[in-house]
Amino acid sequence: MVSSISRRHVLAVVAALALAGTGRAMAQNSPLNRYMATWNALAGGEVVGHREIAALVDDPAAMADGPVDLGRFSGARPHLDVLYDAIALQIHNVLDPQAKGLPAIEDRGQVLAWSWSYTGRAAILLWTVSGQERFRTLFVDAARRIMALRDDRTGRKDEVAGRVVKSWGAPWPVHGATKRITDVTVTGLVSLPIAVFANALPRNDPLADEFAAHIHDLSQGLWEFDHLFAVMKGGREGYYRSWLSPQTFEAQNHVHAFAAAGTEIYRVTGDRKLMGRLELLWNGFRRVSIQDERGAAYWAYIPDPFSKRPATPEAFWKAAVTLEFPLACQRAGILVSEADMAAFARIYSENVLLSDETYNDLIGLRGPASTHRWDALPASAELESLLPFIHRGLWFATYEPSLKPRLTSLLRRFPHRFPNGLLASPFGLLARAALWAELP
Repeated sequence: MVSSISRRHVLAVVAALALAGTGRAMAQNSPLNRYMATWNALAGGEVVGHREIAALVDDPAAMADGPVDLGRFSGARPHLDVLYDAIALQIHNVLDPQAKGLPAIEDRGQVLAWSWSYTGRAAILLWTVSGQERFRTLFVDAARRIMALRDDRTGRKDEVAGRVVKSWGAPWPVHGATKRITDVTVTGLVSLPIAVFANALPRNDPLADEFAAHIHDLSQGLWEFDHLFAVMKGGREGYYRSWLSPQTFEAQNHVHAFAAAGTEIYRVTGDRKLMGRLELLWNGFRRVSIQDERGAAYWAYIPDPFSKRPATPEAFWKAAVTLEFPLACQRAGILVSEADMAAFARIYSENVLLSDETYNDLIGLRGPASTHRWDALPASAELESLLPFIHRGLWFATYEPSLKPRLTSLLRRFPHRFPNGLLASPFGLLARAALWAELP
């Protein structure tokens, strides 16, 4: 892994692996391969027969009348067989020891964070709403392998900390050199699906004891970064300092991935010490969050509780991860209020989805530099790989009902901006699972 790697690069590589893996990891006539072939044929202006299209969508009757173009196909819900294949392929690729373009299997913390965190939860969601055991089996098998890859199982060290950390390490640029590191972001994102699954299990489930043990192990990992935790404002607010530059604070989305996992773990354990940590983090977030004149919340990428200057808003793809914490709090029934959730919903309805034709990169401060047309070409493959995160707005549609039709219409009206119907994107798969489940 080269030292120039970034989280954007990881997302782009995972999407590329999904496309390259199609046809190798499964049979050519698999539902996913047929879906991809149909998507690409329609994108090229070809005509595809109704019988083939009907086999690949969840509601074939809705596609029976008239010609089916790329927009209609992309906007339709894929068949569960297609979604299963897409999730299975993503998980297979990131756990394949021979996968090209990825670090050694023991060094894939960043890859797991930005892929498994979403594909794992897509599998959980589709299991819970469809009742199909294959999604549960897929998740459980992967979760076991991922827990076995944690550094305290493999003995791999964090080269900055100089010790084995209860997390998943990865090579990363550190002041001009590539070193193997762990961080709060990976710890949170990799732990999150496992904790969500533990909360979805009935108490008498045969897997309950096994996943309770996993929760115990994951909870230990949450305290590995205490040397970076700072309590401020008279002991009422908490922030993590950056492991790379401890004089600054860790990015908001990095910490909130961690906090979301902590919230799900708290739901299982009821650990009051953990709840105290979550309260401090929530109070810190509230201090650095602002509500604009449209009633939308926004915040800076790097929190600064001492700043007197207006915050430069976070990008929407980063905010999608920052919002993991309040969404987890809502599931747990702690900390977040209905007014908070409404303000988060207005991020998307007011500041990101500017019109039917334009969107804003930022969660606030609209302007020409951050405003783009949906019908324009993407600036790069990496930026295109981030567009699926705009569908985080689906999770807030209860508070802004216009969000669901506005977001789903993007797949129909601008399918080329979401290649392969989102099925090569880890977060895109989670969004597709939410749409299949008709959430909210």
